[in-house]
Amino acid sequence: MEHILQWTIPIIVGILTFFAGRSFERYKLAQVNRLKLLEPIETWVERASQLVGIVGDDISSVASGLAYPSIYSVKDRLETAKSLGEYKEKIFGILKSKALNTRGTRGLSTRLSDLVIKLSMLIEQEYLQADLHLLEKMNLKQDLTAEIMTILAATSTINILIQEIHTCLSELKIRFT
Repeated sequence: MEHILQWTIPIIVGILTFFAGRSFERYKLAQVNRLKLLEPIETWVERASQLVGIVGDDISSVASGLAYPSIYSVKDRLETAKSLGEYKEKIFGILKSKALNTRGTRGLSTRLSDLVIKLSMLIEQEYLQADLHLLEKMNLKQDLTAEIMTILAATSTINILIQEIHTCLSELKIRFT
């Protein structure tokens, strides 16, 4: 009997070690894939941050009395708007898929999703509209005070959202490594 135990215990330990190793490798691969899913979200948020810079360029041009914004070119503006639109559906799909949800990240993932949706809505429904009105009134040489105040209020809200999104992304990156 002792002879059989001498052979079976190492075999059972070997089989269990094999399956535990496979499970660990799948877990690590899943974590790497989750990290890759954060990249498009991060890119989109960087573009949103660049949009804040573009609108800030508009405001500084108005304040300086320039006819056209000076820092960002038309190409920069178009690329930013295009990338925000193109990546938006992709990142919403990632967030909706719940691929970032694990036992330890469910709350962070939900918070990230909520923040990105708020940011997107704020940009589309308020920020870009106010910037468009600012540029129209600038060309018509009308009073711009209301538009500037609206943009500045929205800018501070957007900056806070971007900071919170970066916080969530950082915490998710730590948990996925």
